[in-house]
Amino acid sequence: MIINCTANRLIHAALFAALVITHVCWPHTARADTRLFQLDCDTCVSYGHDSVGLRDLNSDNIIEFAISDPDYDDGTGAVFIYSGATGTLLYTIAGEDEEDRFGSSLAFTDLNNDGARDLLVGATGYTTPNCQGGSLPPGHQYVGYAKGFTLSQSAATQLFKITGSANDLFGISVAGLGDINSDDVTDFVIGKANNSNGVCDAQNALQGVLAFYAGASSGSTRSLIRNTYIGVGHGLVGLATGGDVDGDGIDDALGRAASRVVVFSGDNGDVIGLVTRQSQDFDLFGAQIISDMNSDGFDDVGVCESVSSSQQSVQDAATNTLSLFSGDDDGNGSITLHASIVRKGYGFCRSIANLGDYNADGVHDVLVGSPSNHTVTGRYEIYSDSLDKLTSGVIAGESAMGHLAFGLNADINSDGRNDIVLAGKPGTIRKRVFVLSPGVAKTPGYRVSDGLVSPF
Repeated sequence: MIINCTANRLIHAALFAALVITHVCWPHTARADTRLFQLDCDTCVSYGHDSVGLRDLNSDNIIEFAISDPDYDDGTGAVFIYSGATGTLLYTIAGEDEEDRFGSSLAFTDLNNDGARDLLVGATGYTTPNCQGGSLPPGHQYVGYAKGFTLSQSAATQLFKITGSANDLFGISVAGLGDINSDDVTDFVIGKANNSNGVCDAQNALQGVLAFYAGASSGSTRSLIRNTYIGVGHGLVGLATGGDVDGDGIDDALGRAASRVVVFSGDNGDVIGLVTRQSQDFDLFGAQIISDMNSDGFDDVGVCESVSSSQQSVQDAATNTLSLFSGDDDGNGSITLHASIVRKGYGFCRSIANLGDYNADGVHDVLVGSPSNHTVTGRYEIYSDSLDKLTSGVIAGESAMGHLAFGLNADINSDGRNDIVLAGKPGTIRKRVFVLSPGVAKTPGYRVSDGLVSPF
């Protein structure tokens, strides 16, 4: 399909005769930021909950990408696979049943040892366990799961399914790893929010676990290598992300609880990095393993502390922090603070992602997303290894979206920079996402600068 960018054009693709995906194209202008696609899903609820860059599925030399909505279709959930060339919906992968929340998490890694990366999808079930009163809420028992899929141009084929226990939010996070058990097959990790079927510990809190699984060349199941305990804290979320923090050539994994961020050795499961919560005023404690930002040979860890209160007075007085910690191989179970910045006000650093080398200085940079409130427009920001702000932007006329930024970890428009997905903040109805390139495309073609991404 050829898109004429001298005029506004709309491409509509029907999903289940109800979902409408819209690709909007704007005339080219010489802007630093390029809006690749605007995608609208009229029947979605949490559109853009997670996203990931894929590989070239249709032999056009352009990378495809995936966007999820775990609340789609009464909580069944869905993952939408898009053409990187046109933004057209190629096909949809749906959950099995209502309230599965399929698409709670996404990762792209080789799951069957054939040299081609595959899609790993988490589905938590439709409950949010808590331990107020020492027990989970009564009602349905939701069993989370994770599935691996090999992808083609027109369909996804299921490789395996791993099932959790009732109400443990199994699949709340997923990540690909390297070969951590020395069998020459890529492995992966799955996060869950409690480790014993919803049982609370003595501190009236859920226990978080990362479950490490061995990859395999065939078969419909995958074997558990080990479970690692993250920590405790009401509202715990088990984040799984991979990278080599201790420089031993084996990917490590990061887990996030409400009270701490823990980096586990992929080799033996030992704690090789720990960041504890600095203040109870911060309700969100997020983190990501970042590619080596300070050129010391070790992957680093980015940590966000961000307030999530709905009270305006608390939002205005909030102090939010973005910190970078350096990886090392000293074996003392700690990581060293490399740089940190503090921002007053609501929402700064609600999402963090590994962007790649944005400013072509040979060092990786970090992407931060911050949602809107009554005084601040949702925005994305890109920071260097020293946390100097390199650029930032908003989508004009879209402030109500309260953007969060997610890195696709893929370069869709082949300009040498990983691209960005902007979505609405959690807790809101989300029906629109933007796919942006943080740099000027080498060959604009149908990829045009939107003229609407404004630095501030």
